[in-house]
Formats: sequence, C-alpha cells, structure tokens
Amino acid sequence: MFCDAGASQNVNASKSANSSQTSKTNKAKAPTATKLATNEADVIATPTPKKTRKPPPLFIHDKNQWSEIRKQCDSKTIVISNARSTARSLKVQPAAISDFRNSIILLATLKIAYHTYSSAKKEREFRVVLRGVPKELPIEESKEALII
Repeated sequence: MFCDAGASQNVNASKSANSSQTSKTNKAKAPTATKLATNEADVIATPTPKKTRKPPPLFIHDKNQWSEIRKQCDSKTIVISNARSTARSLKVQPAAISDFRNSIILLATLKIAYHTYSSAKKEREFRVVLRGVPKELPIEESKEALII
C-alpha cells in the first residue's frame, strides 16, 4: 500500500478542517429566549435559601482517644460530617454550629486537648470603641446610657 505524500497531506488537512468545524459548533451559544414584557404583579418572587456556613474544624491532639470520642458523640447525637487523621492530630469537621458547640463542651468534659482556628461567629467577643467619651466617666454609666 503506497501512499502519495500529497494525498496524505490532503487527508490530514481535511481532518483538521472537520475538527475545527466541530469545535466551532460546540462553542456556539445556545439560543436565547425572547424577552417578554411582564407585569411586576404577575411575577412571584421565590425566597432564596440562606447559605449556612459550616463551622470551623476541631483538631484533637490525642489520636488514641478517638474511639471514646466517637462513642460519646453518638450517644449525645453530635453529628460529625468528616474526620480524618493528620500528621499531628485528628481533624474533625462538625456538621452544624450546634454540633460544633456540643463537641467543644464534650471535649472539655472529657479533658481532651484540642484546638480550633476560630470560634463560631456568634460566640466571638464584640468590642466597641467610643470616641469623645471622657476617661473619667465610669464604665457602668456609659453602659446604662447605651442600653437606653
């Protein structure tokens, strides 16, 4: 089977032409729907679901106590969505903020060393700076004035 050099170039050129045509058709935009004028009273707005933030992970330092921690979590209905072993500790991802709080309480009662990167947003300390307030003014008086 002998092949002419010019013929093989024509075959290759036709293949590349076909592939460029298919890529152009793949990149073509989908047809857009025509816009219709609607009355705003006819449109019903659907509520968008709030995006829930997942709680920060807990890093448990003592890997050997995982079986005990897991049993306690099951008995107290604490849901853990993910748990894996890292080089130094166990990374535990609670499913919800309530599970995060309950797991912190559980680890404190079991006296197990752990750390987390940040606390839940609701549990963070709220600080306020009041400018123009004299230092001599007692703190209790300024708190009472703010509460009113």
